[in-house]
Amino acid sequence: MPHELGPAPDDAGSAESILAEFGSRRHLYEDFTLAVGKLVEPLLQRVGDRYQIHYRTKSVEGLREKLARKAAQGVVYRRLADLDDLSGLRLIFYSERSKRRFLDAIGDEVSGSLQFEERKVISGYDATHIVMSFGPRRLQLSEYRRFADLKIEIQVTTVLRHAWAEIEHDLVYKDIRGLQQRDPQRFAAMQRRLRSIMERYIKPASAALEDILNDVDE
Repeated sequence: MPHELGPAPDDAGSAESILAEFGSRRHLYEDFTLAVGKLVEPLLQRVGDRYQIHYRTKSVEGLREKLARKAAQGVVYRRLADLDDLSGLRLIFYSERSKRRFLDAIGDEVSGSLQFEERKVISGYDATHIVMSFGPRRLQLSEYRRFADLKIEIQVTTVLRHAWAEIEHDLVYKDIRGLQQRDPQRFAAMQRRLRSIMERYIKPASAALEDILNDVDE
């Protein structure tokens, strides 16, 4: 999880300092994202039946939006290094079984810091998050040395959960239509409807797909 601190008098200055530093180093984070993807892809090929890998490096405007949103919630980042998700990968498997195989294997394959967290929210988001950084052995290699102080957030999920996460992210987490501010009651009603869809359709469909994949592999 990010290191988050409470509000301070110089909040605005901290945010602008973080944005300026990230703007000057964003190309390094892009290279880091690609390097981690290149490292884990052979492992994905070994443990997954089928998979997708999505690369993401946060934009400066995306970071600005996050800092403002978090500040409005009373959360302030003091340093760029406090943010774990400036580089990101999303790994999508067809089955929970393949996802579990990957999670079991990555600790043996990656020499470095790995922090695991199960992320589940009531509206349906469900993924394992891994915050990763390279360890001393890999950082001794010249091509990795420049990534010494960087972290990446790797989100690991299944295909149906991924599709639902995209919907939940836009409608609830980002609230791209601004409904929560315009009409909090309708926003709450939308959240309840999304939870109902998740319970009635998405969870049963995910379990049924898992059963089918288990049957065809027997």
